[in-house]
Amino acid sequence: MTPLDRYHAEQERAKAEYEANRRAAYEEEQRRALEAKKRAYLEKQERQRAAKARRAAARRRVFISRLILFAVLFAIIFTVAAIAVGISFSSTKKTETDVESYEYLYVYDAEDDDANLSVSVSDAVSVKDGVRTVDFSIIADMASMTVVGSSASLKFYTGEEECVILTEGSRTAVVNSNSCELDTEVWVDDDGDFWVPVSFVEDYVTGVSVTVVTAGDTDGEAENSVTVALTGDTVSFTLKESDTIEPITEDTYPGASDTTEPAETTMIELPTIEFTADLSDYEQYMDIGTSDEYLILVNTTHTLDEDYVPTDLVDVVYTRDDGRNTQQMRLYAEKALEAMFIELFANGYDGVGSSGYPVSVTSGYRSYSYQISLFNSYVEREMANDSSLTLSEAEALVATYSARAGTSEHQTGLCADLHNLSSAQQTFANEEAYEWLVENCWKFGFILRFPEDKEDITGIEFEPWHYRYVGRYHAYIIMSEGLCLEEYVEMLSEEE
Repeated sequence: MTPLDRYHAEQERAKAEYEANRRAAYEEEQRRALEAKKRAYLEKQERQRAAKARRAAARRRVFISRLILFAVLFAIIFTVAAIAVGISFSSTKKTETDVESYEYLYVYDAEDDDANLSVSVSDAVSVKDGVRTVDFSIIADMASMTVVGSSASLKFYTGEEECVILTEGSRTAVVNSNSCELDTEVWVDDDGDFWVPVSFVEDYVTGVSVTVVTAGDTDGEAENSVTVALTGDTVSFTLKESDTIEPITEDTYPGASDTTEPAETTMIELPTIEFTADLSDYEQYMDIGTSDEYLILVNTTHTLDEDYVPTDLVDVVYTRDDGRNTQQMRLYAEKALEAMFIELFANGYDGVGSSGYPVSVTSGYRSYSYQISLFNSYVEREMANDSSLTLSEAEALVATYSARAGTSEHQTGLCADLHNLSSAQQTFANEEAYEWLVENCWKFGFILRFPEDKEDITGIEFEPWHYRYVGRYHAYIIMSEGLCLEEYVEMLSEEE
């Protein structure tokens, strides 16, 4: 073999060796990519299994809570029935002399004279801040109302499923989801009865009359007495939900091209809720009953146009203090969010996260124009990071984690981004504060809007930082049943 032949042979061997090494490197790269995809898939499966396990555990807790609640309610009803029987026997022994020994006499009339009850209290507890008050608990008993709630806040339901919410120490009552200012605050006596101004009964309750007899104007009746009587077959409230709350339609939300009006649902019993902090002042904002005012659905098929701006925006107290503008939300959503932060911190989650921030709000209401600029900035960033992307490809990529203008529910003023990281990241799901929020947010009327196992329905990647206000009743069903808002609204529409 000539030197030239040997040279060519060496070149062929070197070329073959290079090709073999290149092919091996390519195969190794493909193998690693495949393993990475496999690991990512297995990790996602594991997260989904963990999420299902958490939901199953939550359902078990709800079942046990309901069972305990049923047992407690049964015991309470049995005890109340026994006390009522005892009172009915003891009341027949009262004499006119006994009654006259009290300064104020409350007479509760019934159709059957033999069923009349006479209950007396002193002047010191019948007047609050100079305003005469009446025992609403006994009015509820006369009208056979259903009463649910805690010792600090009660809901009184009539036979027509109308509802009034009274909260101890509050100067506001909620009548069929309408807030009413009172002449004095609601107070609770030693027996757990709720007292309200006489003017509240006169102005907002129908089917009940309240007659106050003062000194010098007795006309044959007991001096300084208040007589409460049923005047009709039913007791109801003058305020109705339609007085201030419009159905969720295109007309209700100006510029909404398509919205859904969920049907009314049968009221279910919620588990008993106990808070570490005193949140009585916030109860009316967290619990709005079955009202659908805050169920507006906004996504790629249910849109808002640029003219929609909520009229009741207020500043968010827990906006992150890093130089950003104070965020805003609608009034009820912001107040309920305040309560959630107070309870979060009261349970020890007031420290800073891995990025040095405490849990705080980084984004609330966003205008249509701001959402345009935000979306476009993300598109520019993606194209800068990958020059091979076309504009449409970059927009499609951004749409998986950021909404186009008109499709973002931030424009409703009913949601907030909150976390303890330097920026919104899925790693917030690893923080203990996130676990607390997911388990407890429904108590304050919030839901995790974009769960990780609903991406094919919402069209948005898992966002552990994004919480949406809908009201406690709806939030409980959504979170306990493992639904997303799209599924819940569809479920309600099917019940029509």
